[in-house]
Parts: sequence; C-alpha cells; structure tokens
Amino acid sequence: TCPSGSTMPVAQLYTSMDGGLTWAETYQGLCGGFPALVHSPGKYVALGDAGDVVTSSDAQTWQCAGAGCTSDACADGFRSVVAWGDDVLAAGGVGFCEPVKRLDGGTFALRTATEDWRVVPVDIGVVHGVSVGVSTGVAVGDGWVGSSPDGHDWQLQEIPTTGTLESVTWGAGTFVAVGVEGEMLSSPDGVAWNPLWSRTDEDLDDVAWGGDRFVAVGNAGTIVWSHDALNWEIGVTSSAVDLHGVAQGDDLWLAVGDEGTILESTDGIHWYAVTTGVGARLSGVAWDGESFVVVGSDVEEGRGVVLASPDGRHWTEFPLEAPGLRDVIATGQGLV
Repeated sequence: TCPSGSTMPVAQLYTSMDGGLTWAETYQGLCGGFPALVHSPGKYVALGDAGDVVTSSDAQTWQCAGAGCTSDACADGFRSVVAWGDDVLAAGGVGFCEPVKRLDGGTFALRTATEDWRVVPVDIGVVHGVSVGVSTGVAVGDGWVGSSPDGHDWQLQEIPTTGTLESVTWGAGTFVAVGVEGEMLSSPDGVAWNPLWSRTDEDLDDVAWGGDRFVAVGNAGTIVWSHDALNWEIGVTSSAVDLHGVAQGDDLWLAVGDEGTILESTDGIHWYAVTTGVGARLSGVAWDGESFVVVGSDVEEGRGVVLASPDGRHWTEFPLEAPGLRDVIATGQGLV
C-alpha cells in the first residue's frame, strides 16, 4: 500500500509466542518499518514509518488494513500508538516515502468498533508521543500539547514552554510529559499544564509509570523519578550512556540504551549495570509476566537484536536476520 519508487527498506515484523525464546517473521512488505505496536481486544495493530498499517487477530498472520496511502496522510510515519478502550489511536506525522504530499504536519489514525481506520492529517505538527487518561487523549510534539475527548477532534492547549516534548504517560491521575533539555510538564486533565523541575538539563527520551512512581530516562545516563509527579529526584547510577527506554515488571525496573546498556533497579532510585555481552543500541523493553525482552539494533552488522531474561540479570541473545528493531510490546498471547 506504499507509494511506488519508495526509498525505504523492506518492513519486517517478527513475533514470539514463547517469551522471546524463538522468533519468526510473520509479515514482510515494502516501505517503512514498525516503530509502534498495540494490542486491543481481539486485534493487534502495527504501524510504520511510511504509513503502513497491518493488523492481526493472532499476532502471527498479518494483513493490510487499508489505511496509510489511501488517505491524504499518505506516506506519513506513525511514532506512537495506544489502546483507547476498545479503540486504537495512532499518531505521527510526515514520513519518508517519496513523493510526500505534505511538507510538515501531524497525523492521527483512529480505529473503532464501527470504523476500520479514519486517518486525519492535522496542522499542529508532527506528533512525538501520545497517551490516554481516564477520558482524555494527550499528544505532544515540538513545543505543543494537544488534547482530545475522542481521538477525532484535537485542540491545542497553552503550555509554559516552547521546547520539544518527546514522550507522555499517564499514572496516578496525572499526565507527565518529558522532552529536550530536561523539559517536564504535568496535567491532571490534559488541558491545564504546569512546569516541573526535572533536576536535569539533559534530553529526556522516555517516561513510564510503574504503579507507585514515575521514572524518566534520557541522555548521558540520566534517570529521574517521582512518587507524585511533582517532586523529582535524580536516580543513582554510574552509567553515562544515552538511555532510550524504560519499563517496570515483576517488582523490577529496567532502563535500556546505547552500547548494549541495561540498567536494573528494584526501587527506581538506585540503578546497576547488567552484563549483556552485546554492543547494540537498545531501544525497547517489555515484561510479559514471565520474562523481560529487550530489542534494539546492531548498526555495524545491520541486524536486529533480541535479548530475553527471566529475572532481568541473566540475558540470552537471539540474533535475527532482520533490520533493526525499535520497540517491543507484551500481549496476552505473546510478544510482538
């Protein structure tokens, strides 16, 4: 479904049904890649760099959903995706396929129980991250925050910053957004936003809620944490590499980043390096109830990397003859 003449590489989707021990290619198509995945009741959805949208009922057999290049948002890339009740909301912006139909702008795509996909280009800018609270969706980007009651209609909100925001999450009744130069904002409703002191000037790439605290990670080994999203403290670690992803599972926090770095913590405060034996850029981490799985890219060898561990300390590598992997998500039926 992507434009002919695209310069993007082949998009490959790999799935595992045994906790990350074995992986099989379950989808291949031209143009794009899949930086975002989500599971909603009865269906998995993968979204890619060039407007690719593929769906599956079992995480093994995939088919084109007919979005992407059938709309004015053709060739747009999807950066973030989230389940919104029984619906699925994806967000991103102008992608990399040639020729593009827009020079700038964001894209939202919403699948509901009654409508397969509704893809809407918007002028508020490329969307970097999206999250959903009790009844409101929030999207963030280059110096802006938007909110929506339904995923269709979005309204820009006044925020106390012009800095780029990279990620947003919801927890403890609060949205928290993070971005470049330690930028951090919070909101109880997605409308009124307040600046927070993150205690760092480093870029923050990801933020997550773990049930009793928020943790954000970023450049130069930066880790900050908070119980209430108001008062933030610096995590304790000797690592100085850039960190790109963070997640919590089985009473253990993991942060992943460049040079094969995995840091672990039992409290989200004190972090210790774990030996992985790889030097790849690690970008995604997930817990499936039995094992942690980390994915990334080995740039020198031009392949994806998958690491699996039952305890977050002892890791086994499962190399794939596939392009670099960006993210991993755990579902009730396996890892995707």
